[in-house]
Amino acid sequence: MIRAMAFWARENGAKHFALVVTEANVGANALYASLGFDVVGHYHYRILPE
Repeated sequence: MIRAMAFWARENGAKHFALVVTEANVGANALYASLGFDVVGHYHYRILPE
């Protein structure tokens, strides 16, 4: 699926594309790293106290 997304992006003029995944998702992070993706930013969830 990632490969198809990369080809679609290239065919439509994209130079880059990104995926969003939490640091806790170890499996996804390992997969994306093995495909050559780099971490370029961080985010975290904010939960309003009740």
